[in-house]
Amino acid sequence: GIMLKATSCLWASRSTALLMHRTAPLLKQIFIGNLAWTVDDHALENAFQQFGQVENCVVLKDRITGRSRGFGFVRFREDKDADCAVQAMNGMEFFGRNIRVQPATGRKDISAGPQ
Repeated sequence: GIMLKATSCLWASRSTALLMHRTAPLLKQIFIGNLAWTVDDHALENAFQQFGQVENCVVLKDRITGRSRGFGFVRFREDKDADCAVQAMNGMEFFGRNIRVQPATGRKDISAGPQ
């Protein structure tokens, strides 16, 4: 009985999250790809805070090795700041590599914490 209750609870929160994604794309959150291995959360935040207030910033790491997976997400407080960052930074050289920057619609919301 107890196991079943936990799974139905998990399912309920998951469907709520999906519903939120459908109605509100994550306009304030951007995806950054082709990052150099040396770039960490701090370096990413430093680069993007010039466009506005950064609420959250994460470089995805491999669970086993702890190495960067070469991409990350930045979440801004304002939509317009995210748009500005995408326009200004997409294709720019960052730590010796041309990064890909795009809106993170339909991706995981990093403000929800580790998944």
